[in-house]
Amino acid sequence: MRELTRALFDAGAIRFGEFTLSSGRRSSYYLNLRLLTSVRKEWQGTLVRKVVEAYHSVIEDVGAGKVDIVLGPAYASITYLAGLTLLYGIRTGYGVKEEALKGHGVPRWIYAEFTDGDHVLYLDDVMSSGGSILKLDAQVEKQCGVDNLLVSAKDVVVLVDRQEGRSVLEAHRSAVAPQGLKVHSFTTIGQMCDILVGDGLITRSVRNLVAKEIREKSRL
Repeated sequence: MRELTRALFDAGAIRFGEFTLSSGRRSSYYLNLRLLTSVRKEWQGTLVRKVVEAYHSVIEDVGAGKVDIVLGPAYASITYLAGLTLLYGIRTGYGVKEEALKGHGVPRWIYAEFTDGDHVLYLDDVMSSGGSILKLDAQVEKQCGVDNLLVSAKDVVVLVDRQEGRSVLEAHRSAVAPQGLKVHSFTTIGQMCDILVGDGLITRSVRNLVAKEIREKSRL
C-alpha cells in the first residue's frame, strides 16, 4: 500500500489544494487515475500494472470464485478492466456514456456479453458519492431487460475510498442488487494521507484538512 501510495503521489494522480469535483462541491484533494497511462517513460506500464494488481488483490479477498464478470463505468475504469482481462483472464465490460449511445442497431447500455445467472462485480477508481456505480447498476438492469437475462450484483471494488459514499450503496436496492452493494477498497484517502505524512510528503495540516472534510461528509 505504501509503495503504490507514494507512486500515485509522485505521478500526480493525487493532489492537494482546492478543487471542484464533478458533483460541483469543493474538495481539499483530487484523485485522477486517468493520467497513469501517460506518465513519465520510466513509469509506463509499471504503475498501471501495480494498480491492476491492487484491484485483483481486493477481488481475491471478495472471492474471485463468486465473480463471473467485472464491470466499470466509462471511461476511467476501462484501462484497469482491460488489465484484469489481460493479466488474469477475468471477463470485463463497461457502461456506455449517454452521449455515446447509438441510435441504430440493438440498444446497448453495457459493452459486455452476459450469461444468464452471471454474478457481477462493479469496479470504480474512486469511491465518492456512489453516483457512478448507481448509474452503472441502472444500465445493467436496462441491458439485461433487453437481453432477457437475469444477473446479480452485491459487491463494489474501488482502489481508493473517499470515506463518504458507502451508506448510499448499502441502502440501494434494484432488480440487479436486491440486497444493496457492499464496498471493498484497496485503501482509503485517510490511510494514504497517513503514509504521505509519515514520509514527509504532505504536512499534518493538510492531513487534518482532509480529515475534517471526511468528518463533515460523514454527517450528511
